[in-house]
Amino acid sequence: MHPMLNIAVRAARAAGNVISLNFEDHQNVSAEEKAKNDLVTNVDRECEKVIKDILLKSYPKHCVKGEEFG
Repeated sequence: MHPMLNIAVRAARAAGNVISLNFEDHQNVSAEEKAKNDLVTNVDRECEKVIKDILLKSYPKHCVKGEEFG
């Protein structure tokens, strides 16, 4: 597999782990409305941060644009 693809798969799996850890315990999940009919949870933000951190660790000169943090 291509090295970039390996990093992307690693980032996706790490975000999946964050989701799995929070799936059973709904008390740890908080949601807020970003805009009308547009909710975001702390889990959404944590997943995006995990993905970004993994990508930038391997490719520090790359730019990452996300839905929650821009």
